[in-house]
Amino acid sequence: MRYILIIVVALIGFTACEEDNYKAPDVQLEGDLLYNGKKVATKRAQMRVELYEKGWDFEKEIPVLSNQDGHFSTILFKGDYKLFVKKDRGSFQNFTDTDTIHFKLDGYKKLDVEVKPFFYIEEPSFTVNGDMLQATFNFEKVVAEKEVGAVKLLVGKTTLVDEQYKVVEETLSEVTSMNNVVISADISSLKSKGYCYARIAVGTKGVNTYNYSFVKKIEL
Repeated sequence: MRYILIIVVALIGFTACEEDNYKAPDVQLEGDLLYNGKKVATKRAQMRVELYEKGWDFEKEIPVLSNQDGHFSTILFKGDYKLFVKKDRGSFQNFTDTDTIHFKLDGYKKLDVEVKPFFYIEEPSFTVNGDMLQATFNFEKVVAEKEVGAVKLLVGKTTLVDEQYKVVEETLSEVTSMNNVVISADISSLKSKGYCYARIAVGTKGVNTYNYSFVKKIEL
């Protein structure tokens, strides 16, 4: 019985050593979502970049989610990959097969991905006047057939701000122009903190997600 136990322990140790010898992925891939070369903001985890590694018959998906600033990053093994943006992920036009990016990863790689948001929001200017925060901004219709829905000013206590994570929300239900749009919100509940974070969200009729500006810290 003692010899059987010795053999079992030896086999376990051998297996553990084999597992320890497997090399972990150690090559960084990162990039930004861009529209016409300009960085695109998103809701956290709104956009999903899908990677497939050659050798798995391109069947094993490696999902990577974007941050609010449209940045994505992951650690991979060296190899041949294809990349595309997951379909039906919010207020962005779907990728097609011709948009798929094929690339070889043999060291650190920065790979930006061009996307097409329904609307692109230029950086807003924010002004504090007493208890009111005013945002002024322009935005562009990128996909011609889409119609503007609600436009929101979202304000929060932390850098995580979207239509779900906010303390203050003000909505324009009708927008007649995409230039010099002005929207204001009462931020008296945040004044004691000394600062807040704000961003603009532009909705699309018939779609329950938004396009966003970047989150900006506002001193109060």
